[in-house]
Amino acid sequence: MSATMIKEFRLPDLGEGLTESEILSWKVAVGTP
Repeated sequence: MSATMIKEFRLPDLGEGLTESEILSWKVAVGTP
């Protein structure tokens, strides 16, 4: 497993013109599906 894996997350509609977001914290243990 690579340390730089890319994962796509679907977000609710954030409003007009917003196309991306940033994850500020990760609350799941490494390896948890």
